[in-house]
Amino acid sequence: RQAFAHAIDRETIAELYGPAGRPTTNNLVAPPPYNSPNIFYEFDLEQAKTLLDEAGWRDTDRDGVRDKDDVKMKVVFQTTVNESVQQTQQIVKEDLESIGVEVELKIVDPSIMFGPGSANPDSAPRFNADLQEFAARSASPDPSGYMQWWTCSRIPQQANDWGVFLN
Repeated sequence: RQAFAHAIDRETIAELYGPAGRPTTNNLVAPPPYNSPNIFYEFDLEQAKTLLDEAGWRDTDRDGVRDKDDVKMKVVFQTTVNESVQQTQQIVKEDLESIGVEVELKIVDPSIMFGPGSANPDSAPRFNADLQEFAARSASPDPSGYMQWWTCSRIPQQANDWGVFLN
């Protein structure tokens, strides 16, 4: 996880959004300044490679993809049909491939991604991928409804029909 965090070029992703774009954390209330210590992983491909090497993920067969115990390091990265998120997806793919991770891109129709989890395994609440990207925001200035998505009682799971996350 730390290797992936070091391998993603957040500055390049932020540039996609013009002057308003800036790297942030996955902080739900207010993102701290970009240079806050212990919040961001510096974009450092060599550090990412070192961490994977230390964890035993090496390209033993020299095909460009790391492996461990005969298992290739491959991830599925899903997002919706949207130009900016697909551009982000491509940047992340290139970054991860540069450290020896095979990345399969999966594009999901928004009606499926944001539809009920009970209806489709590719919905956001089911999260049947290794990486997933989408944007969500509060529909109201009062964030309490939005913030409920992030409580333990609202974790999407089969018992709650996968749907409470986006409902």
